[in-house]
Amino acid sequence: MRIASALALILALAACQREKTFDERFSEASSRLDAKAGAIEKELAVSASDAGEVAALASEEAETRPEGP
Repeated sequence: MRIASALALILALAACQREKTFDERFSEASSRLDAKAGAIEKELAVSASDAGEVAALASEEAETRPEGP
């Protein structure tokens, strides 16, 4: 009985992990947020580039279109 209790205690202690410190959690969260921010900025840059190309094409088309009926 004592052996079973001791074994159960050892297994329970082995299963427990120490809780991460604030600095560890902050570092992980900061890394995740930086990665997300980078992806969002890249997506916005591509969207702005595409929008700029569309606007440039529209203005070129307006310049080459004959005026009047």
